[in-house]
Amino acid sequence: MIRAVIIDDEPKAIEALRFILEFNFPDIDIVATAQSVDSGYNAIIDNEPDLLFLDIDIHGGTGFNILSKFKKTNFRVIFITAHNDYAIKAIKFNAFDYILKPINEFELIKGVESVIADIKNSEHKPDYSHITDDTKEIKRITLKTSDSIYFIDLNDIIRCESDNSYTTFHTKDGEKILVSKAIKYYEDLLTDLGFVRVHQSHIVNISNVLKYSKRDGGYISMIDGSTVPVSQRKRMFLLDIFKERELF
Repeated sequence: MIRAVIIDDEPKAIEALRFILEFNFPDIDIVATAQSVDSGYNAIIDNEPDLLFLDIDIHGGTGFNILSKFKKTNFRVIFITAHNDYAIKAIKFNAFDYILKPINEFELIKGVESVIADIKNSEHKPDYSHITDDTKEIKRITLKTSDSIYFIDLNDIIRCESDNSYTTFHTKDGEKILVSKAIKYYEDLLTDLGFVRVHQSHIVNISNVLKYSKRDGGYISMIDGSTVPVSQRKRMFLLDIFKERELF
């Protein structure tokens, strides 16, 4: 059996979720429910769940406040939330599953099936201590490939390169991490955190730029020796960023 805890400050939402889970997943045992940060934390400590269904806004704070208390855990998280803006961005950084309220039963079932498969097949131990509802404080991103899960500091990312519906992350240690999401997905996540999309196929980490050259149509040299073309419509925007950061 998979042990589950539900944390939500709406009793009706808890009962609706319980009904869907009990009907569709007989191998999930809901061992506890809670409606606040403190009671939610205690429910996790006391019951050691494999799976946590967590609302964002709850009594006493947010679901992020609970997760930040755990450095090493054995449980996976599915967020059940009415938020569709800042919280979702923070969740995406950590590759968690999330379901928007009102709950779509099909989406919930699909998300639960995915997490159950991860529980059964992966030795990955999630680390929630860095979770925050302020995306400006995010320092790390989780990247899932077909066979691995990477936890990468943003400063260690040199650039991202598009390959149709895939994106390759190039890191300081020379790794190339291929993930099955389009570059637009990561542009939306990284734009406010020191990254710039300088070309339809390239996002660069401004802190890892070595120089900008106006020759050959304009290109950037990165600290790993790679070069990245700059599209014409991005040149002035990029130069303005360099000036703001006093890079030249």
